[in-house]
Amino acid sequence: LVDLGSGYGRICFFIAVRYPGTECVGYELVHERVEEAKRALTRLGLAGVTFERRDLTDPKLRPIDASYYFAYDPLEYDQVGKVLGDLKSIAARRPLKLVAIEGRGGFHAVLKKSRWVRKISDLPSVRGGNNPIWILASP
Repeated sequence: LVDLGSGYGRICFFIAVRYPGTECVGYELVHERVEEAKRALTRLGLAGVTFERRDLTDPKLRPIDASYYFAYDPLEYDQVGKVLGDLKSIAARRPLKLVAIEGRGGFHAVLKKSRWVRKISDLPSVRGGNNPIWILASP
């Protein structure tokens, strides 16, 4: 699993505890969040988890190939195209699933227009929030 905009690493920590042996890579732009996630990882002693400081909008950087990606609205509207283009390139080589939680940015607005993925599930927000969860898959 690749967490696009991993923050302090909660998704990767959950995956490591719930699904031991599953590898999770968290990409985060903010250096301090990456360092704190790494400190917590050391304290927890979980295997299969790594955190990297990455600017997902950098044209020279691409996410690694994976079967699953997670995104909690990691980018602003004008930045989403590059990341979804990267995922589309990966989907051309292998099937993938994307779990996306809608937030304040533009990730879902652009996803709605993307024809290379299809929504396979639409879950209600967690704990009564206003952030719908989509699960999408490449063909």
